Amino acid sequence: MHFHKNCLLLLPFFLVRYATAQTKAAEFTLLHTQTTLPWKTLPSQVWHPGFKLSYLVNNNHRKRWVKEFQAGYLVHPHLFRMFNAGYGYRYEIIPSNNVFRLAAGLSAGPILQQTTEPVFEIKNGIWQPGHSKWQVKGFASLVLKAGYRVPGIKGMAAFAGINCWAHAPYVAQLTTVLPHRNYEISIQYNFSTLKK
Repeated sequence: MHFHKNCLLLLPFFLVRYATAQTKAAEFTLLHTQTTLPWKTLPSQVWHPGFKLSYLVNNNHRKRWVKEFQAGYLVHPHLFRMFNAGYGYRYEIIPSNNVFRLAAGLSAGPILQQTTEPVFEIKNGIWQPGHSKWQVKGFASLVLKAGYRVPGIKGMAAFAGINCWAHAPYVAQLTTVLPHRNYEISIQYNFSTLKK
């Protein structure tokens, strides 16, 4: 019985120690998305807007692997709109304690997507305009980001990146089977700097 009590008394100590060992950061990203093969064409002149919120956690300052939790929304006019949530890892090629930074990441998760193209349904044996439905799918992405520490603002960094991603295809909407490419601009704030 005393052993269990001692374990419970030590639990807060380990929780505090674990929490303070973490590096935590929040990131806000604006993006432009394209439905295209990743190596073809320049960015479209029509903005296909979206945003993404990310929460980054590193349990050990000596390690370059960072966990990422993300949620976002984007619209590709005349094709689809979608919400997404994801989990993944980033590898800091140039670590975050440098002025300039470089990171690559992998993530995956569910998406909720609705086509914005015209939809037709058979009603009473006749093709008639219908309503598009939200569909649950999965996605996977690969991102490369380069950035720098913002001078004069402790814990703040700015990034630009490219994100290639794909999702489970919707066979009735072949235009969304192609891979996608996002051009991203991000602002990141490191909460760990508040302790220093």
